[in-house]
Amino acid sequence: MKHAKWLVAALAAGFASGVAFASEPSQAERDTKKLAAALVAKDYLAVADLTHPAVVKQAGGADKVVKLLQDANAGLTINRMKFGKPQHTAEVGGTLIATFPYRSNVTYKGKTVDLDSFYIGFSVDKKGWKFVDCEGVTQAYLGQLLPGYKNNLELKGC
Repeated sequence: MKHAKWLVAALAAGFASGVAFASEPSQAERDTKKLAAALVAKDYLAVADLTHPAVVKQAGGADKVVKLLQDANAGLTINRMKFGKPQHTAEVGGTLIATFPYRSNVTYKGKTVDLDSFYIGFSVDKKGWKFVDCEGVTQAYLGQLLPGYKNNLELKGC
């Protein structure tokens, strides 16, 4: 009987903290699926909406992000993109951060390849995620995006 009480307490704690169980996708899974779908569809406004607000501001706003993505991805087709489970998680000043590995299948100049990389996700409210492509991100840059950050996240693979 005491095990039943522990199980009920553990389940309640999981639901209260936003942890997803196998039957229900987590908010992180839903948001990475949105990001992948937006990238495949070249819906760069949706990508900008899912991008960390400081990055959007640094770029000069959502319209500039759209233009930068259009230019950077000219001639590139993302055929498929699938995210894995979050890895290397940390919490800094109430913001949850994690690396999200992905595999994409892309075509550029007639050549199709599979690419593996990461996005870094940030959740301030534990209800939604904003992302930054891991490409070229340094620990110092994460410190600019997240005050109080002290190399809390492993960037292996970025």
